Amino acid sequence: MVALEPESNVALNLKFLGEPLVALGIAVLAATVCLGWANGLSRHHVGTTLRKSLAPMMAGLAPVQASLIALVIGAGSVFFCHVNDAGFWMVREYFGLQLKQTLWVWSVLQTSVSVVGLIGTLLLWHWLA
Repeated sequence: MVALEPESNVALNLKFLGEPLVALGIAVLAATVCLGWANGLSRHHVGTTLRKSLAPMMAGLAPVQASLIALVIGAGSVFFCHVNDAGFWMVREYFGLQLKQTLWVWSVLQTSVSVVGLIGTLLLWHWLA
């Protein structure tokens, strides 16, 4: 076992990852990638799976914390959504984009929405909870 200095970069990063909302956000992103890409599931299915698995853990939380966890699940579930999302095809048709253009635009848009949502929810967690 290796002991870390309390103020080392590695220790500070591990402490940051120990924040409950950051850990949940990373878990939601990982679940979205693993469940969504491996099985072709939509963000609805990923969100439903996570809600069912997290419900027992959220029972003892304050209402504000439970609401913020619901927000982080929603933000994490849209991370890099791809062609099985109906919104992808609507954007393609409405804006008259080629498939390659739509994939690039949609991926950047959804990833940005997800990251901003996760950061915003983390800030709200520290401010409100």
